[in-house]
Amino acid sequence: MKIIRFLLLALNGIAVIQLLLTYCTYCFSPHTIWYFEFIALGYPVYLVINIGFIVFWLFTKQKRHALISFIFIALGYNTLFSFIQFGTTKKPTKDTDSFTLITYNVDAFNCKGWKNRPKVQKDVFTYLQQEQADIICFQEFHYDTKESFRLLDSIIKNFNMQHKAMYHFHSIPRRYFYGNIILSRFEIVNQGIFEFQKKGNSGVWADIVIEHDTVRIFNVHLESYRLTPHNISTIEDGVHSQKHHVKEYSSITKKMRNAIKNRYVQTEELIAFFAQTPYKIFLCGDFNAPPYSNTYRNLKKASHTKDAFLSAGHGIGGTLHWNLPSIRLDYVLYPKQWKAVEYRSKKQNLSGHYPISVKICRN
Repeated sequence: MKIIRFLLLALNGIAVIQLLLTYCTYCFSPHTIWYFEFIALGYPVYLVINIGFIVFWLFTKQKRHALISFIFIALGYNTLFSFIQFGTTKKPTKDTDSFTLITYNVDAFNCKGWKNRPKVQKDVFTYLQQEQADIICFQEFHYDTKESFRLLDSIIKNFNMQHKAMYHFHSIPRRYFYGNIILSRFEIVNQGIFEFQKKGNSGVWADIVIEHDTVRIFNVHLESYRLTPHNISTIEDGVHSQKHHVKEYSSITKKMRNAIKNRYVQTEELIAFFAQTPYKIFLCGDFNAPPYSNTYRNLKKASHTKDAFLSAGHGIGGTLHWNLPSIRLDYVLYPKQWKAVEYRSKKQNLSGHYPISVKICRN
């Protein structure tokens, strides 16, 4: 029994070390020490394991051992509450002037194969009809005039979104484009684009007049891990064939290291751009980084914004669609002079990401 108890305590110790390594992402730049953010991606799993240890020890004679995981979870309360919120969705009063903003990485509508793109676009359109957004920020948007259903045309026609700002990463004139797009019911008085290191990631911004006030909306897609479906399947399964096991995980680790380092550079580029921005900032999009990362923390600080999930969200805020505990990679950050009164993220199998819909009004 003593050996079993020792082994359980050792495993519990490893679990709390994983929590501590996650917390280190707040202290070290990924430019110099990248692996803390890599380890932090597993935080939801570490949290579940440590909660399991707490429950286990409470049903033994050594109940005091439950304090081990409890104390270390409590030490990272900022990390915990960036992952899960226990409040309820706020409701605006009837006389509140508000608008709804959606951010959605639609993965080029390709999650079910290119032949099903029109069907996926129709399902996304149904979702948008339910939300009745005033501003939509799409990442990895796909448009093809040859397809039977074109989401962009339907949005403009049915939602009266006549104003748009677009970045075409790939395009064929008068036929096809792929990139980021902002659609708005409100007037866009200025717009621009920026490319990050010309690596395929990009951002688009638009100065939008909302109730006589001009704000700048940033729609960004930061460096992704560029994982293949096979990579993702390997991570989800946890075990691969012995022949390719080491090689496969080495490839995944290398991709993640490169993504984390590249995102640091992209974050610095964005921060420099924020300094030249004359208006209050709304920062939306797919950061490809969790809320306990250096990327998230620095962007939120430099843009002088608040996180809509922390203000109005509830439950687990994961936006990544896969077969492991979800991670929050997509965000709506808004100026401190405004407030988020509703936050929704619909779990649907239309992309590798879930959409975020936020209702925002003035303080």
